[in-house]
Amino acid sequence: MRNLFPVFICMLACAGITLAQQNTPAITGKNVPDLDKWTEEQIQRWEDSVRNALYPEPSIGSMRVPVKQSAKAAKSAMTASLGFTNGHVPDSYPVDQTKDVGEIPVTSSVTPAGAMTYNVPVEVSPGKQGAQPKLSISYNSLAGNGVMGVGWNIGGLSSISRIGKSIHYDGKSQGVALTKDDAFVLDGTRLIKLSETSTQINYETEQGLVKVTAFLSGSIVRYFEVRYPDGNKGIFGYTTNVSNRLSYPLTTFTDLRGNTVTYAYTLSYNRYYITSITYTGASVIFQYATTRPDPVIFYEGGLKATDNRLLQKIECKSNGATFRTYEFTYQTSYPQNTSTLTQIGCSASGKSFNPLRFYYGEGKTATSFTKAETQLLEWYTNAQPGQLIVSKGKFDYGTDND
Repeated sequence: MRNLFPVFICMLACAGITLAQQNTPAITGKNVPDLDKWTEEQIQRWEDSVRNALYPEPSIGSMRVPVKQSAKAAKSAMTASLGFTNGHVPDSYPVDQTKDVGEIPVTSSVTPAGAMTYNVPVEVSPGKQGAQPKLSISYNSLAGNGVMGVGWNIGGLSSISRIGKSIHYDGKSQGVALTKDDAFVLDGTRLIKLSETSTQINYETEQGLVKVTAFLSGSIVRYFEVRYPDGNKGIFGYTTNVSNRLSYPLTTFTDLRGNTVTYAYTLSYNRYYITSITYTGASVIFQYATTRPDPVIFYEGGLKATDNRLLQKIECKSNGATFRTYEFTYQTSYPQNTSTLTQIGCSASGKSFNPLRFYYGEGKTATSFTKAETQLLEWYTNAQPGQLIVSKGKFDYGTDND
């Protein structure tokens, strides 16, 4: 839906006082229409012109291109005709009949924010008494570039991350400082500080009654212990850690029965990459390309971090034997020069399904322009040609008054 912006009609002063005195009659009072002397028809036309300026009719499939205002009553306007340029998306795709019968499961939905999402579950070997990771390959159209290209990520991995402070939670706005006094979130849920000693800080999630303890070494947050309402426990970060990190990934998860799932990572350029998950005789192995055409670089708390890897393969094993393999294919999108996931393949015991293929729209582009004439509906009697400017936009930044 096209946003509607207030329209302001501004009367510009004459270029010179002498010229104005020669060419315009004397004006007493404000330069506004005297509605008392207008007929009903004139008032109606004036109201219609103001209404049309403030609330223009929405146009579908076209875009107004700003042009310089003409001093004439009739001025030229340019309209761009927009068309989809997605001819690269095939209407159909041949099925490889040498592949096995079946399909890779995938679900799609739309979030309340309007994002398109896809979810491809990763089938892992069952664990003892249900102690196993719940993994997926997930897409969100509003997500940025990451370890699986634009929009895609590994679902099912938990972490605690530093964030900036806010007035709502902390009474002030402040960025990440890489100290024990930073604010933290558990999978996006804000942690509320309850108490602090010289060796630990106790938190509680804003919702969910999850208890979190940060273990300190001076001003360094080494790792976190998380206790869930159902009695399960998680360790985030490594107990051997000796410096403040931007994030603390889940490293061990233990349920009430004592079953443990262990997560291993590699740290590269201040970013953690999951390398393996082991549990009750089974494992999941992650393989990456160590270079990519579009490394993602950002700074937080004065610390530089770089995403320079792309996930290539996930191997799910049971007792050392490969249970299932997922492989990922990427292409570089131009002109943005970003990596996009184009294919997910799945195989097991030498057999495989037809892969999932993904195509990305290239959006709308102005393919042609048409020229049309428009007419100023109304103007004040004393206004001179070239002095009337109709403008759209937000003129009072930082307020909601316009």
